[in-house]
Amino acid sequence: MLLRRYLEGFGPATIADVARFALVQRARVKTAVEALGDVLERLEGPGGAVLFDVSGSPPPREDDVPAPPRL
Repeated sequence: MLLRRYLEGFGPATIADVARFALVQRARVKTAVEALGDVLERLEGPGGAVLFDVSGSPPPREDDVPAPPRL
């Protein structure tokens, strides 16, 4: 539940981003990502990093400005 809420507000994000936010090990976040399966989308981020986001959320803007939280 925390993973999905985090991504709804601040996504897309890497597993490391979520682990840092939640103060848990990356392995636990990876397990949660795998459990959510079809609820999450995999995106390619800067430098080829794998980003996760909730399905159906608006894509990040392409220009170089900070994206506002989706709350």
